[in-house]
Amino acid sequence: MKVRVVRNSISPDDFYEDLLRDDLRDVRALPFPPWMPREIWLRTQHERVFRRLRVYDLSVGEIGFWNPDEYVNPHAR
Repeated sequence: MKVRVVRNSISPDDFYEDLLRDDLRDVRALPFPPWMPREIWLRTQHERVFRRLRVYDLSVGEIGFWNPDEYVNPHAR
């Protein structure tokens, strides 16, 4: 797992592959067995929760938010 905090908000038109190109390359290069899940937790400056991204060999899937204080961002997709 890798935690990343970005300064700007993420538009629904942005692709994680473009936004996190170096981080995805680093996580995919980790010497773990293929069955071990790889994740990036992403937080922006304007969101109080983390977006959990599952990293696969060819794609990135958004798992959802880790939300300990039940905060709901009205602008989140």
